[in-house]
Amino acid sequence: MTRPVVAHNPAELSWPPEPGKASVARRAPESEHADPVGSVGSVDRDGPGVGVGVGVGGGAVSALELYDEALAAHLTGLPPVHLLARPAGGLPVALALHRWCAPAEPADRAALDRLRAALPAQARVLDLGCGPGRHSAYLHGAGLAVLGADTSAAAVALTRRSGVPALHADALGRLPGRGTWDGVLLLDGNVGIGGNPRRLLIQAAGLLTPGGRVLVELDPDSVSDCRWLQLGSGERVSGPFPWARLAAGAGLGRAAAGSGLVVNCYWSQHGRRFALLSPG
Repeated sequence: MTRPVVAHNPAELSWPPEPGKASVARRAPESEHADPVGSVGSVDRDGPGVGVGVGVGGGAVSALELYDEALAAHLTGLPPVHLLARPAGGLPVALALHRWCAPAEPADRAALDRLRAALPAQARVLDLGCGPGRHSAYLHGAGLAVLGADTSAAAVALTRRSGVPALHADALGRLPGRGTWDGVLLLDGNVGIGGNPRRLLIQAAGLLTPGGRVLVELDPDSVSDCRWLQLGSGERVSGPFPWARLAAGAGLGRAAAGSGLVVNCYWSQHGRRFALLSPG
């Protein structure tokens, strides 16, 4: 899941109360908002988001379920599903599913080529939160051995359809080949999964070879925080789930502290921001 990009009319959905304003939603500890790279505590988490509350009309629905259904529509050729995200206290915005399901864009390709230049030929790369697999497919086409990992079954199926192996797995869970991957991808804002960038970077560091690299996409608006999001489709709205944003500079530096990774470089491309990290 990545940063929402299209403004939308909030009147189209009847959103439930924000976390902390109704008994169906768990309130985030204050420290989560004060320290966006800290732990999420006991909040449930599963890939692009986890429903911990109750949807519209009292029907329980998870954010992962809505995300998976939207990708499944693309997978099976059904009409596209319009999926909205709303931060607590903010306006709903549309997720760019059409872009995630399309081939890698110029900014994607430039970032992935920079990663390739730092890796050996035929490097092994793990794409965490691979989504429909456009990044994995690009690296696979360039001759790298790539494995996608996502909690969405439809995302895994789409990635496999592009010819790339993919695993139904949690980015923060048990993953294969610890210490054997030359590269790890955390693109489309996936460093925010679970609201815990530090834990994700620790995970990535443990997956890398000594000379490996982590490619991270950062917040284009230079924001570092942890917030609650909800997804909505039609009249259904998910429970809230935590998602972090991480900025270049101090934001990434704080998250990387203690992870065993150091920042090699930052750059911007087509309004997006990236960084390469390596074991240090």
